[in-house]
Amino acid sequence: MSARPLQAAILALSTIAAAVLLAACGGGGDDEVAPAAQVDDSARSLKLPPGTPVNADAHVRGQFGPVQPWPVIPVHAVLTADGRVLSYGTDGSGRQTAIFQYAVWDSLDNSHTTFSNGTGTDVFCSSQILLPAGDKVFIAGGDNWTGTGTTNTGNNNSNLFDTAGSTLTRQANMNRARWYSTSTMLLNGEIYIQGGTGGTDRPEIRAADGSFRLLSGANTGGLDFMYPRNFVAPDGRVFGFDSAGRMY
Repeated sequence: MSARPLQAAILALSTIAAAVLLAACGGGGDDEVAPAAQVDDSARSLKLPPGTPVNADAHVRGQFGPVQPWPVIPVHAVLTADGRVLSYGTDGSGRQTAIFQYAVWDSLDNSHTTFSNGTGTDVFCSSQILLPAGDKVFIAGGDNWTGTGTTNTGNNNSNLFDTAGSTLTRQANMNRARWYSTSTMLLNGEIYIQGGTGGTDRPEIRAADGSFRLLSGANTGGLDFMYPRNFVAPDGRVFGFDSAGRMY
């Protein structure tokens, strides 16, 4: 990745007070974005508000900027290829549900834009990953909203966030409901989805065309459902461990 998205990531982490939640609710690996999705590195740069003292060792250790307001509690945050940050997790009052809205932060002018979630999917505690072309974010599953509250149970919805229009669009359903799943990019650009309440027994694959196939020969029923930590090996196999420490 180029320096600009990396700088934007530093800014994002320095301004999101709930950054610790990102580790708990983040899945998948760090995937390189196609060069076509990049823009000029000079478009955004690391900036602190005027008058902010810079530590002498900031270039080595990094430095947090001042805490800034955020329109939702960003339980999930995704750095897009254009240097913005998609975030979601609650409504504007901090209530646990992402069925109503999501937000996009632009480091260029430090602006926040809130969008209505019209997909019908509560994407709270879903798993998300940037697709290989860099122009869309894939979101797997999430919670269920009853009309008055959440149920902490999985749904089998999938959605795509399109960076060009900042739109969230419902896609094909997965084979399993998944709440707290992990999505991992494979070497061929397909997405390996494992775990989540309702989908503990079998993982599945999202193909490049958006269709899903269940891995009927892979039994993950003995592993914990909660955000398995998965990594792709150089030979294409997946190594991981669950929240109980079991490796596979």
